[in-house]
Amino acid sequence: FGDADEALRCAREAVRIAEGRGVQRHLLLSKNKLFFVLLYQGRTKSQEGILALAHARLLAHKSGDLLMRFQVESNCGVAHMDAFELDEATHCFEAAGTILRGADASVMRLNHQYNLGELAFLKGDLPAALNHFATAESLLTPSAMPGDILLLVTAAIGLCSMELGALSDARHREAMLRPLPATWHFDPTMVLTFAARLLERRARHGEALELLTPQCQRLKRHFPLAWMKLLPLSTRIARRLGRGGWQEQLREGIQLATSLGLEARATLLKDVAE
Repeated sequence: FGDADEALRCAREAVRIAEGRGVQRHLLLSKNKLFFVLLYQGRTKSQEGILALAHARLLAHKSGDLLMRFQVESNCGVAHMDAFELDEATHCFEAAGTILRGADASVMRLNHQYNLGELAFLKGDLPAALNHFATAESLLTPSAMPGDILLLVTAAIGLCSMELGALSDARHREAMLRPLPATWHFDPTMVLTFAARLLERRARHGEALELLTPQCQRLKRHFPLAWMKLLPLSTRIARRLGRGGWQEQLREGIQLATSLGLEARATLLKDVAE
């Protein structure tokens, strides 16, 4: 995702090749990957995204592959969660969890627990979120420890601990995060939120904004959805400091969310602007 447009071009080309060869397994994989790329760009509500998901679901069901069926439903849940459609996300994750009961896949269970934790966090249920994140961490093993999920789980536990007042636990998690990556190949919203909220907690608001501003500028180009998700936090800090420019950023975020069909996300940003 150094180049979001190139990623989408490659995903579309993979679908084209798979369709030409008529191999259902390859078509399922390519359709699911296309939806995943569209998800990171916030374009799952587009006609292309809707069709990619519908086709991937159909192919996954026909294939009998439990892990692929899980991935399709899980990606759908993440898309709804990122769009701030939390009820819809809950239904998709319930479906994914049901499928997962019949599969032997520790990495998938880890990802599922992380997603459930993020959903609980967005719903404001911090104890439940922390429990899911801790369960995800317990599933980390040398054979199931991709660097991105390790970083996400660490930040998520730290964020929940901080918000619940367990500051020593939060500081421990903070030490595990340093230094932050210079570039991101996954959605860093949870990691950056934790880092910025810690600085806020210490009344170092200027440093928090200095952390978020360049990160958001890069994310706006490569991960527009992550940029929109961080806008409420960066806006709140900028307003507290009396800094300008946040109004224009919010307007751009609202316009982008609306253009992508992310109405709940647009409404959330409108509420921040008031």
